[in-house]
Amino acid sequence: MRVLHAATHEHTGAGRAAARAHAAVAKAGIDSRLLVQHGTAAQPGVELLGSPFQQRLANWRLRAEQALLSLQTGGEAGYRSLGFASPGMAAVRARSPDIVHLHWIPGLLGMADLPRLDQPVVWTFHDQWPICGAEHYTGLARPREGYQANNRAPGAGGLDLDRWLWRRKRKLWQHFAPVIVTPSRWLAGEVRESLMFGGRRIHVVPNPLDTGLFRPQERAAARNQLGLPAGRTLLLFGAWGALADRRKGFHVLAEALRRLAERGLAGSADLVLFGAAGSGSVQGFATHWMGFIEDEAKMSLLYSACDAFALPSLQDNYPNTLAEAMACGLPAVASDTGGVPDLVQHMETGLLAPPADAALLADALALMLRDAALRARLGEAARRAAAEACDERAVGERYAGIYRQAIAEWKPA
Repeated sequence: MRVLHAATHEHTGAGRAAARAHAAVAKAGIDSRLLVQHGTAAQPGVELLGSPFQQRLANWRLRAEQALLSLQTGGEAGYRSLGFASPGMAAVRARSPDIVHLHWIPGLLGMADLPRLDQPVVWTFHDQWPICGAEHYTGLARPREGYQANNRAPGAGGLDLDRWLWRRKRKLWQHFAPVIVTPSRWLAGEVRESLMFGGRRIHVVPNPLDTGLFRPQERAAARNQLGLPAGRTLLLFGAWGALADRRKGFHVLAEALRRLAERGLAGSADLVLFGAAGSGSVQGFATHWMGFIEDEAKMSLLYSACDAFALPSLQDNYPNTLAEAMACGLPAVASDTGGVPDLVQHMETGLLAPPADAALLADALALMLRDAALRARLGEAARRAAAEACDERAVGERYAGIYRQAIAEWKPA
């Protein structure tokens, strides 16, 4: 069985999940390849699409899409993709796989390409884009109700490109029947309730993780290697686009830290921040800026060096950082949103707070930071939960079964 994974990126959150799925499938004994638009292709079996000129062309196309999207004003913030025709279709056909496994694909494959794929298709949804218009996340009911002129977000104006794109997808995909996988139960529920793919069978398969790489390591040695202070309680925060992406909730964390500082707790812990460049303290908390980290061994070391992980996301599907931190024995204070409760059970494997509630997040952080025994208990349970949920071998075998079923049930158009 020859499987071709397709993903726009190799090193973003969704791209890293795709690369790990490819690795898990390969370890399950399947001939697996991963085709990406942007990346390094350093991992075995990963292929980078196109010449340098084609890469530049893809970037120009992306800028053109974003310029067009600027004609839609106000309403919900957040990243959007139009999903116009892209260069990946010829590359997929040239490789003649037995099955195509799609991941996050805007920019690699266009929405009109998908019904023309000649093989069974498994599609792992890493956000809500497949059931939305141009949005990757939405808090509106439009995916369930349909995109109407009267159910736009308050303050939205200009062209309703979300509505136009949703209608275009529905028309193009009316006979497109991929096998759908979601990493979280939350996203599975969103898909089941959507008009785009409602009523379809959904497989819930967590993103895999190499729990031999992401494992607890000796804290003092990890801090020494990374240049972090030995005698401080360290709170870790980070993500892809940690400060730029409002959905990641750094502004909520900053407000929670401000509230802790007002209580006189700024000296009780240091903040460690990755996924962004910067300097100076945050709300009076000494801050160690670790920058952008692509090396997974270094990330594992950073998790082990810290005492707790903050995940204040407003919306999230199945955050890689959360699974990684937990696998390294790091207890999390996280937003009770999206797929986060699949991993974090309150007071069992971490602490949960309502999304965007800085006051309750501050309370949870204060509890976690002042109670070393609680951190130890939750950290041990977090490690067990992540290792069980994200085990590479188990996820690879589950995908192998999904592939076999997809091939057996596939009916060529």
